[in-house]
Amino acid sequence: MSGPDPTLHQIVEIAAIKCDPKNLGQIEVFHKFCRSADTKTPEQVMQEAHPVAISKVGFSEESLAFGPTPEEVVNEFKKWLPSNYIFVGFNLMLDFMFLRTACVPEVAFTYRFLDITTLIELYFGQEGSVDTRKGYSLVKTAHSLGIPTNNSHSALADAEITLEILKKLLKVL
Repeated sequence: MSGPDPTLHQIVEIAAIKCDPKNLGQIEVFHKFCRSADTKTPEQVMQEAHPVAISKVGFSEESLAFGPTPEEVVNEFKKWLPSNYIFVGFNLMLDFMFLRTACVPEVAFTYRFLDITTLIELYFGQEGSVDTRKGYSLVKTAHSLGIPTNNSHSALADAEITLEILKKLLKVL
């Protein structure tokens, strides 16, 4: 994402990992970068982008000029998804707001969800201990569980970190 606001920012990268439901072993990876949406120029996306997104995700005006649009990548992602799965993520609501904004709004993602922030709250034993608005992030969660966070904020690295957090928490909960 080029920033945290789906009404202003856009998807610049989508990544997901298909896992074996029995052992959470990796089966397949989806990872694509997007150019700027048809409604904005690469220059506009860069001007509106959050500075942290630019530095951590590593997109540029040049990378936003070529390739598929966010809508095209979302449609490709939806075709890649299996018919029976559970979306697992950290702060999934934000991810889905971006996905719905990138494609036709009435096209719903009608799947089951597991936001690992709930598992994290159970693990740490305090409701509200993971509040992204107060700065508790995927990276802070990973660090507190001893999970490395190289390249965090790229979509693929964040998917990998989320999977490692899930594996660790499922062992102890």
